[in-house]
Amino acid sequence: MASKEYRLIQEETGPDEIFTHYHDNIPSLSKKRRLVTYILCITLALSLAANALLTLHSLRRPYDIPPNKTAFAGLERNTPIAWTDDSAFASHNRSTWDQAWASLNPDTGYVAISDAFALRTGLHESQRWPWDASKGLYLLQGYHSLHCLTILRASLVEMHDQKPQSLHFRHINHCLDGLRQEIVCNADDTPRYSGLDQEEGTGRGQVRMCRDWGKLEEWAERHSACYEYEPGVESLEGGIPLDRFKHCPDGSEPWMGGVGGG
Repeated sequence: MASKEYRLIQEETGPDEIFTHYHDNIPSLSKKRRLVTYILCITLALSLAANALLTLHSLRRPYDIPPNKTAFAGLERNTPIAWTDDSAFASHNRSTWDQAWASLNPDTGYVAISDAFALRTGLHESQRWPWDASKGLYLLQGYHSLHCLTILRASLVEMHDQKPQSLHFRHINHCLDGLRQEIVCNADDTPRYSGLDQEEGTGRGQVRMCRDWGKLEEWAERHSACYEYEPGVESLEGGIPLDRFKHCPDGSEPWMGGVGGG
């Protein structure tokens, strides 16, 4: 009786043929493998796309910010300031009062921020700074609030002095609502004490921890947009005149490099 010859199927058969050897009795497993491979490839592609989107999104978020510090100028509440109702800004002496308010300069808050910094900190794209196309023009919120205060004061002074209103009511209303939104956003929960030796009002002399305005001003001047407001001009036909951007606090002249220059 002739002996049977046995051999390993792998020696003469490829991988796909192993699974199709009994094709008459079971479904084609090679087709299933191709389907599984196709599904895995699609899943991998979707995963890579999702990771790419997450990476892009992460670049727009302010990472590595120390706790309790602001995302842009790195400010923290470490400056004790007492409430007062007898500052020069509330003086009954008109000259002292005028000088105090004249010392405020909301224009300092106009800054030119690089697109790289804006992307890293999640800032919205802004209009171009005329002297460098890689920087956007922004107005710091604190200085916008100062701007609105000076606008409201100007309107009150004109009313008190019985002079015609030089500011559009729409601008005044915008500032009123802007200050309202600022107050609601900050939601300051400091309890101001009342009674005792208070002549009027609340919280006189009470200390709270604030951010250092001087440090904000230093940061703003380092990123200055060299802007200066022209009083009495409410509407601008054709955009902001370039001459308004020629007042750099450090005396530099970026416009000498040409519009859009470095």
